[in-house]
Amino acid sequence: MDGDKKTLTESLKLLADVERCAAEIYSHFAAVLKGQDESRLWRELAAEEVTHAEFFERQIELLKDGHGAFMLTGTTQKELDRLLNQVQGLKQAATKPGITMTLAISIAYTLETTVAEGGVLKGLGVTAPELKNSFNAILIDTEKHTQRITGLMRNHVKQKAGQS
Repeated sequence: MDGDKKTLTESLKLLADVERCAAEIYSHFAAVLKGQDESRLWRELAAEEVTHAEFFERQIELLKDGHGAFMLTGTTQKELDRLLNQVQGLKQAATKPGITMTLAISIAYTLETTVAEGGVLKGLGVTAPELKNSFNAILIDTEKHTQRITGLMRNHVKQKAGQS
């Protein structure tokens, strides 16, 4: 395996790991935080993150078979390592006993904006036209996750204000 292919494989693996870690965080929130609507949201986000991880894992297999459709266009291995470390740190915070909805929302928002606004996904280039739609869907999902979490935050603040 040449250096570029190895780096790309490692990058895709890190992205899959980030997505799986996010899914674990959201699954944990669904299990420990009360409220049917919120629990459904966390489960839906977790399922979407698993789908994203599976997409990156499929690309690794294709790359191994010589059919890779990605290239690194701006994201460095160091940035991906830093992203995974940040997400793992968020997971540690998320799984501490006594997590509150306020903290969960904060962690989720930080998680999604770290991935989206950090430009990490945008630093990968898709070279196969047939994959552009799938990859762009992941970018759009990440933005939608941020919007959904922001909506949850608004509802949570309104609910808290109504209790005062």
